[in-house]
Amino acid sequence: MGTKGIEIVGMDVQQLLKVLNIAFADEWLAYYQYWLGAKVVKGPMKEAVITELLQHATDELRHADMIAGRIIQLGGTPVTEPKQWYEVTNCGYDAPNDPFVETILKQNIQGERCAIGFYKRLLESVQGKDP
Repeated sequence: MGTKGIEIVGMDVQQLLKVLNIAFADEWLAYYQYWLGAKVVKGPMKEAVITELLQHATDELRHADMIAGRIIQLGGTPVTEPKQWYEVTNCGYDAPNDPFVETILKQNIQGERCAIGFYKRLLESVQGKDP
C-alpha cells in the first residue's frame, strides 16, 4: 500500500500494525492448538471432535493469512519468528497436555472467547477509520 493508502486509515497505523500482529500471533497459536488437539484427543465422540477441531484449525489458518495480508497492505511485516508469537499474544496457548475430549474442548472454548473479545475491541477501534 502506498502513502496515500495509509493516509486513508484515520488512525495511528503503527499502533494498528501492532494490534494486527497480536491478532496474527493469536491466530497461529490457535491454529496449532486446534490442530495438535485433533491429533492427541481421546475420549467419547473422538472422531466428531477431531473433525470439528480440524475445521477450526483451517479457519484459524485462513484468519492468519487474512491478517498477514492486511499487515502487508499497511506497510508492515507480520511477526516472522514463531517464538515471538508468545511475546505478543493476547490469548495465549493452552497445550493439549490432557488429551481428554472435555479438557481439549474447554481449552479451545476459552481461546475462542478471548479471540471474540479481542476482535470486538479491534473492530470498535477501527470502525469508521480503516476501510
